[in-house]
Amino acid sequence: MLMKTVKKSEIFEHWKWIALSFIAGVVAVALTAPTAAGGDPTPQTLPEEMTECALPMPVMDQRETLASPEEEYQTCLDLWLALAQHEQGAYGEAVATWRTLALPQRTHVWRELAIGAALLEQHRYAESSKLLEVVTQEHPQNPVGFYLLGVAQTEHGLAPPRFDALQSFERAITLADTRHDDSLVPNNWGEIADPQGAYMPIAPPSVSHLLGSLGIDTLPVQAMFQAARLQLHRGEFEIAEERLDRATEAGIDTLIEYRTLEQKLEAEGRTLDAVRVRNKVMKLELNDMQRQAFVPQQFFVR
Repeated sequence: MLMKTVKKSEIFEHWKWIALSFIAGVVAVALTAPTAAGGDPTPQTLPEEMTECALPMPVMDQRETLASPEEEYQTCLDLWLALAQHEQGAYGEAVATWRTLALPQRTHVWRELAIGAALLEQHRYAESSKLLEVVTQEHPQNPVGFYLLGVAQTEHGLAPPRFDALQSFERAITLADTRHDDSLVPNNWGEIADPQGAYMPIAPPSVSHLLGSLGIDTLPVQAMFQAARLQLHRGEFEIAEERLDRATEAGIDTLIEYRTLEQKLEAEGRTLDAVRVRNKVMKLELNDMQRQAFVPQQFFVR
């Protein structure tokens, strides 16, 4: 009995000291918190910007556009319409159509380039140059922008052709690794169905379709050809001839440029070089005559 009483007493003392220690800790925290905080011990909420950072990260949507299915389908239709208008020479209508399109950031650059190309076709060189300068600044890795800017600078420049146009073409040649498989409607490579079910599904156009409609789907050869034309006027005959050779192999009509090169070489007394270029001129003239003799003319009319 004594042993039981002693054990009960020990247990009581043990829990008494645990309780007292807990109470002492609570009192200590209550007394020291106001002093440490220097004011009201009431817990303070986090600043708003910190609260936002503390929230769980949202799950990001993989699409770049929040367009509804109806808007996406209509955008696809308008894209094909703009390409058709440009191919048919309705450049003013094409510009108007492009400007109604709100493409996502990833493909917005192609909208601006298409507008710039249509403005060039309308001989609105100053307006086109201004637009393309902005595009090349915002997208310095896009060769099409520099190519179109070079064309605008050439047509809008003073005689002799401006050096900045040549620089633009050289930049386009250096960067001529454009991907032509991107869809102009991001993350949608297949057919887009009409949400109303009234029309057949259609596939969105790609960058390759766009460049084909604009007539600039053979970079860097086209940039080389344009650069060669400028280099003829700058007296850089060797580089110009090499690039004209590349353009000829790609099927670009270089007859006028070769004739110009022949004349300039002859004027400088470089008779042997002029004769060599004259042989190229004669070959092109012969090919042109044979083509016109055996192929109906309408096949050459765009």
